[in-house]
Amino acid sequence: SENDESVIHAAHSAHALGMAVMLKPHIWVGRGSWPGDIAMTTPQDWQLFFDYYYRWMRHYALLAEMYDMEMLCIGVELAQATVGHEQEWRAMIAKLRRLYSGEMTYAANWGNEFENIAFWDALDFMGVNCYYPLSEKDNASDADLRAGATAVVERIAAVAWRFRKPVLFTEIGFTSTNAPWKQPHAEVRGSPVNLNDQARCYEAMFQALAGKFWCRGIYWWKWPSYLDYGGPADNEFTPNNKPAEQIVTNWYRKAW
Repeated sequence: SENDESVIHAAHSAHALGMAVMLKPHIWVGRGSWPGDIAMTTPQDWQLFFDYYYRWMRHYALLAEMYDMEMLCIGVELAQATVGHEQEWRAMIAKLRRLYSGEMTYAANWGNEFENIAFWDALDFMGVNCYYPLSEKDNASDADLRAGATAVVERIAAVAWRFRKPVLFTEIGFTSTNAPWKQPHAEVRGSPVNLNDQARCYEAMFQALAGKFWCRGIYWWKWPSYLDYGGPADNEFTPNNKPAEQIVTNWYRKAW
């Protein structure tokens, strides 16, 4: 849903504000599906898939190189195309590095994909779209959320230590609804607004990640390109103009 002009404009605007840029192209699959559902049925079809996917990603690698974008994310949650296809990704990464000189990562889906990718060593960062549940309780206490967040962080750290690679949270977020810690990835159509429960999840994750040197950054899902989006009546993922925004502000100030 983005053209090249809008991507270039967004990168230019971010650079003008002194920010670094990660270009993270998504294959957006509609009708209730997601990239992790993409699967081929024969080796020949997988070969075609990786050929076409490289051609698509090559375009964005060149775009990122031309406009000095500091990082390129080479895929998002392609769960059935990553696990079991190590050599195809290694070959693609090698070809993309001949086009793009910045740092590279891949945004793996939480759980099985992130924990079983075999080519992390070929990238500069391990990337995780982190939607691990923090608690199964409807009325989880702050202590429950801290314990859940700590368990999530320890699970991610185990993978980081296995590959001796830093981790970038390429996505993490919670909706502004009741108990978003139970299914952080779930859509929220029609759910009542609960700004406090969102903010509590943010605080728990920040506390669990504090001091973890292997964590190189957090991209909160999701921040808008226009600041009218969000606000106290919004039940979606954005923290914009909500208490969760202040949680982010407080912790990022500590980091600086």
